[in-house]
Amino acid sequence: PYALYATSTAVSTIRDLDQLYRAIHAILHNAIGAPNFFIAIIDKENNRLAFPYFDDQIDDDSYVLDIDNPDTKSLSLQVIRSGLPLFVTRDELADPSQGNELGFIGPEPAVWMGVPLKPRGVITGIMALQHYEDLHFYNQADMDLFEAVSAQVALGIERIMTEEALARLNNELEQEVERRTEELTRKATELELANTRLRELDEIKSSLLSSVSHEMRTPLTSIRGFASVVAKDFSKHFQTKAHGDGQRQVSERIQANLEIVVRESDRMTRLINDFLD
Repeated sequence: PYALYATSTAVSTIRDLDQLYRAIHAILHNAIGAPNFFIAIIDKENNRLAFPYFDDQIDDDSYVLDIDNPDTKSLSLQVIRSGLPLFVTRDELADPSQGNELGFIGPEPAVWMGVPLKPRGVITGIMALQHYEDLHFYNQADMDLFEAVSAQVALGIERIMTEEALARLNNELEQEVERRTEELTRKATELELANTRLRELDEIKSSLLSSVSHEMRTPLTSIRGFASVVAKDFSKHFQTKAHGDGQRQVSERIQANLEIVVRESDRMTRLINDFLD
């Protein structure tokens, strides 16, 4: 839970992608250990997988090229193509029935786990951890936490990229306005008034997007993440141990309530996304 809270705080406050990547790495390292960690983003324009953050004890960062080609295989591409988390060990990679299908690039890991980054259901990249020596360095509980963190990280990356795109667009618009102002000196006063109004509208738009995105969507993601974790823990440690009709009824009601929290969080997130669109 602390790792989820720390991730939510980082996603809400950090405005620089590189700083966010480093913060997430530090959070994961403190929570489950992350000696080898990377984030990869799909570069559709160049048909490749780029690695904006790569911290590894052995391997160097690079690109995975020609990713649209089905013959191009890697563990990262397997996660992206399936849209599902992947937890794999060296023994599974050595199994011809699985290893040849999965494929890997670089030094062979002892254990590897990756989760897709998919804000609003669209896969934009992957986040992965690996260890080269210990087959048992990670377990399923680590994978569950990693997957919960990825949902918030994906939103954070999307937010910062959107803000950077808006900044570039604003810069281009300002340059265009300056050029047209020089061409239309006769209408300098009207253009200045129009520019002032545009800046006011842009500030209103930015304030609205920031308020809805940061103050509503991020907490909803946290609520969903916490509810999912609580539901798993409750089902594992309490629901299966309920005795008697009374305890079973209370247990089922709690489990149902947690499912409602998750479902309603998803519904609210969809409503907010529709509003932002």
